[in-house]
Amino acid sequence: MRSRRARRPTPQDLKALNTAIISLTRIENKLARRIISLENEEKKYVELCKEAMKKRDLLGARTYASYIASIRASLKVCKTCAAYALEMKVKLVCYREMITIWQDIGPSLRTLEDVANKVKGFLPWLLEDLREFQDMASSIMDSLNPEEVVRSISVLESSLSSSSKEVFEEIRKATLIEANVDEFLPSPPEQELGEAPKPSHEPPEREPITVSLSYDGAYAMSPEEIDEALLSYIREAGGRINMARCAKELGLSIDDVRKSLNRLAENGRIRIRGL
Repeated sequence: MRSRRARRPTPQDLKALNTAIISLTRIENKLARRIISLENEEKKYVELCKEAMKKRDLLGARTYASYIASIRASLKVCKTCAAYALEMKVKLVCYREMITIWQDIGPSLRTLEDVANKVKGFLPWLLEDLREFQDMASSIMDSLNPEEVVRSISVLESSLSSSSKEVFEEIRKATLIEANVDEFLPSPPEQELGEAPKPSHEPPEREPITVSLSYDGAYAMSPEEIDEALLSYIREAGGRINMARCAKELGLSIDDVRKSLNRLAENGRIRIRGL
């Protein structure tokens, strides 16, 4: 088997991967918030479209249906991008772990290769087995090539449009079903003249609160990497940060953020106010 040598990863490679993973986490959080906003907006305009149909305002209903179709197309794009972002982050995390393993076993492989060259006269199989192992490790590294992962992001679905006619028909059928149900329900008793309406003691119905859940998995980062990531975050935020939001977006704990801020202040890289 032909022996290949993978390029030796550097600390800059690991730093770049950590930065990419943090950026993908931010993208995931932004997309999650946008998806929730679009879903709520879709529900709102579906109700408006139903009301327009009940009032025989077909022009308004078709306008709402067209807008709902554009919202659904945007939702499809956001969900597709979110899926690709998650897939890419998982692959980059795997690639980072492979680099760490490669750095750990690299010195031992070189030592073993030197020994194999010295004893190849009476142990020729040792050098050949070592080369096969190097080929296997190199193929694993190649399969996790981050450039191929980046190129896979550009492969999006081509059909992202939703027909406003289909949306219009869908809501029209739902409205007709609701109207038919109303016809079979008994009408409430009419209030007699002169009778004061009875006050209702039932509490007003509250609308459900939409809660967005996200997983803030912290990655094994050195204090120096945390400091650099936090310093970059502070610069992007214009020097004003919320510790809880910062910790969530960087995938760290609040205690990690506080310790990093103290280290940066002690080194004179930042000045802290309000901590």
